[in-house]
Amino acid sequence: MPENLCKHAEFIVSCYERVTRLETPGELFSLLKETATALGFTNYGVVFLPDRQDRQIRSAFVATNVSSDLVAEYDRHRLLENSPVMSALRTDRKPVEYDVEHLPLQRSEEQTAVIRELFVRHKVPRGVFLPCYDHVGRKGAIAFMGERPLPTSGETAVLHLLCHYAFGHLHLLLSASQRTKELTPREIECVELAALGKTNLECGLILGVSETTIAGYFSSISRKLNAANKTHIVALAYERGLIAPKGKEAKARLKAHLPEGNLT
Repeated sequence: MPENLCKHAEFIVSCYERVTRLETPGELFSLLKETATALGFTNYGVVFLPDRQDRQIRSAFVATNVSSDLVAEYDRHRLLENSPVMSALRTDRKPVEYDVEHLPLQRSEEQTAVIRELFVRHKVPRGVFLPCYDHVGRKGAIAFMGERPLPTSGETAVLHLLCHYAFGHLHLLLSASQRTKELTPREIECVELAALGKTNLECGLILGVSETTIAGYFSSISRKLNAANKTHIVALAYERGLIAPKGKEAKARLKAHLPEGNLT
């Protein structure tokens, strides 16, 4: 094994041993940040895969030190809608790399220009997303990003092993450190509407607020319930009795806003 790769492998083994002793999610996120720095990356991110109909990436993040301005601009340009990285993560179990100098053809010229400028300005022009699964099979990824060259196959291999273990351990840490927090009445309304299959845009029209405001509600709900995405939110809400079976309350609320028969 080359000396540089051997050094990285020793570091990963050390991190693996430390994961077993972690007591809080914050300690795990600090370890991932330390790992990123040790390998020459500047940023890390922990995400659950967003639903295909989601238009914003910010609610998918469990934790990251990526600039909030980058995330906001990414969502403002709706770059998640045809993201080749997210598409690849949904269909494959292999790590997915990106380099803004070699973007896939799925992007339009306008999107390509926006992404290049945005990612270069925030100093994350290259990165790798390592797909992972939690204890019940929900898929997510841990990403490492920065200005360094893309990782070698050896670096990717040792990183992927660590990320698999860290991602699985994260659920245990979250469960031990967090209790479900009470949802606000407006958040309950959002969950009820989501249970009926309504999009963020439709929720906003029904509740009289913007689509961005609705996305903020779901981001808050995800944190409170420790949910991966909107589908997971609805499942947990039913399981914990936070919403009525079959969305009866939401259907009653919809009747006040929509013509009869337009509840689907």
